[in-house]
Amino acid sequence: GVRTKAIEHFSKHLAKGDTAFKDLARWLFQDNPRSAMASDLIEELTSGSLQSKEQVEKVIDYLKLDKKNVLVVKDAEVKAAFDARNLIIHQLDVDFSNPPQQGKRTRTQRQRKEMVSHSNVVFKIAARFLLEVETKLSAPHS
Repeated sequence: GVRTKAIEHFSKHLAKGDTAFKDLARWLFQDNPRSAMASDLIEELTSGSLQSKEQVEKVIDYLKLDKKNVLVVKDAEVKAAFDARNLIIHQLDVDFSNPPQQGKRTRTQRQRKEMVSHSNVVFKIAARFLLEVETKLSAPHS
């Protein structure tokens, strides 16, 4: 289960050398080493802000969730939603190298219907993800 995945993860991490040994020392000197390791693992799994289908799948696989119960929308819809999200975020970056030009737009115009559709794709995945986690947590443990 998840414990086995965590053991595999930390074994691979420790095989990386000096930096990994510093992490090990840091974990061991925490009041709760297990909690410190879990926090680092969560940070690693979510540090990419889950900005693509592949990043969402990585977390689904790690938690051993049923992918078909979480990713309930078509691949093309997921890709389009994440592509739009990433482009919007990129366009929101401030560019001080180019002064604004009167009447010239630098951002892509999007239709409300399209944005609602993309948002609903992400909300469906998030809701199904949480439902799948809740189902897994409430299942009897063996």
